[in-house]
Amino acid sequence: TLYLRDGSELIVLTKAAQKFTVREVIDLTQGDKKHSVRTIDLLAGAYSLLVTHNDGRVSQWFDTLQNDKRTLTHIRDFKLASELKYLLPDSHRKGFYSFYTNGTLQSHYTTSEKLVLFKRAYKQAPAMAAMSNNERYLITWNDDSLKVAEVDNSYPEVSLSSLWQKVWYEGYPEPEFVWQSTSASDNFEAKFSLVPIAFGTIKAAMFAMLFSVPLAVLGAIYTAYFMSPRMRRVVKPSIELMEALPTVIIGFLAGLWFAPIVEDHLITVVVM
Repeated sequence: TLYLRDGSELIVLTKAAQKFTVREVIDLTQGDKKHSVRTIDLLAGAYSLLVTHNDGRVSQWFDTLQNDKRTLTHIRDFKLASELKYLLPDSHRKGFYSFYTNGTLQSHYTTSEKLVLFKRAYKQAPAMAAMSNNERYLITWNDDSLKVAEVDNSYPEVSLSSLWQKVWYEGYPEPEFVWQSTSASDNFEAKFSLVPIAFGTIKAAMFAMLFSVPLAVLGAIYTAYFMSPRMRRVVKPSIELMEALPTVIIGFLAGLWFAPIVEDHLITVVVM
């Protein structure tokens, strides 16, 4: 994909058969002339565009699939001050640093929309800035001097909104609840929504109770009224002992000791 900017319009071209064709033309102001475009930066991974407007607003855009057709879509806005001078995207994560004319430094994480850093770090905005490959050091150049600052920016992707609300991730057609902590892709963005885990746990517990409650009630009735006294003297203390043990210990014993026995006699257990 090739992007060409003409004022506040963005021309999106795609390559096919050794030539570029215009896919679409986007008005980055969205019809509001006061949001005229100053600069455009690529977020880490080169999938999202960060558009800096003259009024200090920063908007994020990336391709989504709408009606079986890819289109560049406006995702979210960051309302920064009009004194914004330039942006510096992170090397690998989906965040960016913003430098202001008065020396203020801010860091935002796009997905969680979290303001990670807000500090008056310089007397004035540095002439140039760069981020180390491991994202631990911020290097700035100003007044013929080079400064290196260590950045403590752990887990910027985690916030209350990213944990419990729908989030619009790159490559998704709409905001969704997603849990995906790892991937084989280098450009992967970790997704930490707790909603799928919470509802999955509740659903698993409800399905388990559909079987466990009838078994427990019928087993108790059988033990109390129909089981022989000799067998009851063995079964009843064993169940009471299991009630006293934490479920973690029972699960540990089941996985470490009982599961190998079942594996060796699987056909017999199934037949029984």
